[in-house]
Amino acid sequence: MNFSERYKKAIETDKQIESLEKLKAARLKVVDSSSSKIEDELKELKNIRQTLPPKVNEFPNSPHLGKNVAFWAGGSLESAFNALINYKDTSNTQGREVAGCVISHEGGLVANNAFIRGTIMATDGVFSGTIYANEGRFSGMVSIANGKILLNTDGSGQLASGNIRWDKDGNIQVVGKYQSKTSGNRFEIDPENESLFMYDNHGNVSMRLWYSENLSLLQFFFGDEATTQINAAGIYLRKGRLILDYDHMDTSDPKSKGVVWRDGTDLKISAG
Repeated sequence: MNFSERYKKAIETDKQIESLEKLKAARLKVVDSSSSKIEDELKELKNIRQTLPPKVNEFPNSPHLGKNVAFWAGGSLESAFNALINYKDTSNTQGREVAGCVISHEGGLVANNAFIRGTIMATDGVFSGTIYANEGRFSGMVSIANGKILLNTDGSGQLASGNIRWDKDGNIQVVGKYQSKTSGNRFEIDPENESLFMYDNHGNVSMRLWYSENLSLLQFFFGDEATTQINAAGIYLRKGRLILDYDHMDTSDPKSKGVVWRDGTDLKISAG
């Protein structure tokens, strides 16, 4: 018996088994027992079925392509059946000849290439390669790499596994290190150190804004040393100079408590 005959025999046997199973179920409803004749025939048919080509849907990785070949091209009936089973195998990697194009009675299609000039309407789809398109529109959510890139229908979304995300109103949250440039004069936000840095053209830190003992601290550097520090407790100068605008300072008491003013070359603090 060649493959074509065995394939047809498999289809006939499946139908006979299905008919006997229905008959058995009907008898169980009436007399609550199945006849030995039905059981013997089912056992014999199932033993025969095991020697014939399997159903396509008995293969766990096969989609719902169908199990009965209707039309095929580019090979034998056996290669068409193999194409339904090994629908991803276009290069005969499993040692089985696969037809170039197969259409099943259930509406399944397997083809090496397809050029469709009209519109494709689909309720679902899985693509394992690269998609090329001039433009595209999506009416639902777009998820890439299990949500690492996510675009929601309300306009919200995320990138980099959620480290960059925005809500429907455009408010953005970014988690991670940020650099304005990779070299030269630049600033950098480093969440690990909870700091904002400014670097000079030589890569040296010129300014740092960070938290120190729960107080925000602004530091200015000269070389490796922080010469000026400002926080809520005050201003600290080290190897630095305090330069005031001599010509534009108040020269009379401003009557505002704590304001520094100049009386000639003397500095004074207003008592209010």
